[in-house]
Amino acid sequence: MNKWRKLGWCTLILAALTTPLWSAIIPPLPVTLQNGTTADANQVMSDFNTIVTNVNANAAPLATSAQTNITNTFTAPQIIPDGTALNHAASVAQLDQNSTKYLTDTGAANAYVVTPAPAWLSYIAGSDLFVKIGAGNTNTTSSTINVNALGVKNILNEDGSNTEANALLTGKVYHLIYDGTQFEIIGKNNTAPTVAGSDSSTKLSTTGQVQAAFAIAFAYSGLPASTAGRLVLPNDYISGFTLTTASTTTYDIAAGQAIDSTNTVNIIGSALTAKSQSAWAAGSSAGGKLSAAAMANNTWYYWYAIWKTADGTVDYGFDVSSTTPTLPSGYSKFRYLGGRKTQSASTSWDTFLQHGDEVWWSTVPALDVNSANPGTAAVTATLNVPAVKVKALFNFAMSDVDAIAASSSTVYFSALENADLVPNIAATPLGSMTVFSNPTVGFLSGSHPGIWTNTSSQIRYRISTSNANISIRVVATGWVDPRGKPN
Repeated sequence: MNKWRKLGWCTLILAALTTPLWSAIIPPLPVTLQNGTTADANQVMSDFNTIVTNVNANAAPLATSAQTNITNTFTAPQIIPDGTALNHAASVAQLDQNSTKYLTDTGAANAYVVTPAPAWLSYIAGSDLFVKIGAGNTNTTSSTINVNALGVKNILNEDGSNTEANALLTGKVYHLIYDGTQFEIIGKNNTAPTVAGSDSSTKLSTTGQVQAAFAIAFAYSGLPASTAGRLVLPNDYISGFTLTTASTTTYDIAAGQAIDSTNTVNIIGSALTAKSQSAWAAGSSAGGKLSAAAMANNTWYYWYAIWKTADGTVDYGFDVSSTTPTLPSGYSKFRYLGGRKTQSASTSWDTFLQHGDEVWWSTVPALDVNSANPGTAAVTATLNVPAVKVKALFNFAMSDVDAIAASSSTVYFSALENADLVPNIAATPLGSMTVFSNPTVGFLSGSHPGIWTNTSSQIRYRISTSNANISIRVVATGWVDPRGKPN
């Protein structure tokens, strides 16, 4: 061994002897080497072998596996698939599927219980859960939840209100977030809250709930349960309820619906048949006379749909009054349906045809006006129509039998509520008809589209020329009856 190699070993040995760590594990060497002196190879190797032997004796044993080395070196976290404790690492599947937050309630209605794993150690603001309501646990009132037995916490709607009945439904999943004090339901859109009169909050509702809400509205309006699910009809509305002469003493009434005379309640009635002239009784083939007075000849009577306060049932009857019928006991509302008349020589009903609001005589009665030389002043004529405000439909005729002198006369019909105007063949207001005699006898007739009467069945007519040769005739053929609608 050359002197340089000997010098290297000497340096290593000297370093080992002077280093505190090594001196703790290596005993005194066999040969004590001194700086500045020469050592042979045997001396150096003797010291070197002593150092190697003692270093190996004090070294840690070689680990037998990677898992043993990790276990001995690290105590937390442990690598355990699908961790079940807070000091376990979660698997990728658990993180991706959020499965540790999806829980099924095991409590009772209104008092829910869940047990997440890993278990919560405390309630922390921002913590959330997806809770499926257990079987039979639909809530009936305000509700609570207890997580890992940490204590009961209220469950509130997002607006901070207590949960109403049916806010948490069996089998439905709800997202709950803890706000530091209680849990809030986030994005509640699968609930079916019970509709109540005091519930003014905005929620999605089923068809049945909407109908229930209408029932409540009707109750507040004095309407019966039988009208539940229907909107309150517009003011003055009427449809159906037409009258048909069934016999000389009975009438049939068609089904219909209308708002009552005070625009308060719906009157919705089924068809009834054979309402007779006897004292009123409910139902078909029963009396319809509401007033106590005996039936009279040549008299107008007025039919009504009547409404029972207790249950909203509807029946029909007639009265001599065109505005205020005598209502049977228990009935408080009514709607006018139309006027009908008895024959001139008996109490049998005259016959009519009705189409909606239009009513026509089946057999046209005697003339209402048959006047010769009526004068040029306005004349009020009473027509054979009900004594309510109707649009009278009538035929009329004029004649001029002057066979010598040429002449003409114009007639103008108007409602009494309108201005009294003089007819004129060439200027306003013109006229309804003009008859000429030039010089032969002149006759003209026509049908008027309608003039509104007053409540005494009257209209006005006026002719431009009058003398003994001129006559006018008028007969009502029917009328349009608004039946309580504005006119």
